Amino acid sequence: MASRFLVSIDGLDEDAGFSAVTLPPLPAVAAERGTAEGRVVLRRPASGDARLIDWWQAERAKPGSGRRDVAITLLDGAGRPALRWRVKGARPVLLSHGALDAESNAVLSETVELAFEGIEIEVG
Repeated sequence: MASRFLVSIDGLDEDAGFSAVTLPPLPAVAAERGTAEGRVVLRRPASGDARLIDWWQAERAKPGSGRRDVAITLLDGAGRPALRWRVKGARPVLLSHGALDAESNAVLSETVELAFEGIEIEVG
């Protein structure tokens, strides 16, 4: 197992192959959240899998139509779920790719930033 977490997006694979996840700060009091809670950022090696790009393109064509739920599951040492973040009503707002550099051995990355309606945290 290369990572100790899984990312599942409704309509995509059970594990969409993300290698990094950044979660935003989550204020406890709704009044302090305001409208800018931040974004969930998902990064993975770029591949021929077009489903993420298709999701982003659908959202561009009709903003707000691409809302999906996303589950980010942290695994313990035995591979069992330890924590789960349930991101509700996520939609892609930014898609980016790393640099194409013929002199580098680095793997091209694909990053998507998600706006969302809310996040719930589950233990176990």
